[in-house]
Amino acid sequence: MLFCAVGLLLAHEFSIGAISTRSLAIALAALLLVSAVGVALILRSGWMCGPILESRHKGSESRRGTLLAMWTAKIAVIVLVLAFLNGLRHITERPLAPRLVGLGANLLVTFAVVSVIQKMTRGPK
Repeated sequence: MLFCAVGLLLAHEFSIGAISTRSLAIALAALLLVSAVGVALILRSGWMCGPILESRHKGSESRRGTLLAMWTAKIAVIVLVLAFLNGLRHITERPLAPRLVGLGANLLVTFAVVSVIQKMTRGPK
């Protein structure tokens, strides 16, 4: 959520001319780096996957919720891959650096969702 808010703020500032293309590229690269570190910390701590994996053995109602979460995550991966391919189609347009950062952010989120799906499929250790 914070990633999107900061990205929208940067896009707005760029559109009104408050920041240059180079500044936008540097800010988006820094935002991607900070987001990557944040996602890595969340995935390592188990904060996000722990409650989902624990609820798998509590009953049929929680099982339905887990299956719905997995189904939703798989649809999210499909949408992210399609968005990535669309981004690759527009890669030749200028400016290039923000587009590359956007593609990197897309890959980061796709990797995070795929790793959560794998952890949910394997179950608790």
